[in-house]
Amino acid sequence: MSPHAELVSRLRAAWLSGKTRPMEYRVAQLEALGRFLDEKQQDILEATAADMPTPSGCTEMG
Repeated sequence: MSPHAELVSRLRAAWLSGKTRPMEYRVAQLEALGRFLDEKQQDILEATAADMPTPSGCTEMG
């Protein structure tokens, strides 16, 4: 079995076991990710512009 197929199999088994994190935990993680992206927006835009110059505004987030 390929490493990717094995990983997908393990992830699927974990999901089907019902032992995943509670929804409140997942929501909190997504909210934290949103705050992180807000805080790092300028850095992300600058890095994106350095890698792939595009017309202004095309990479704006939010």
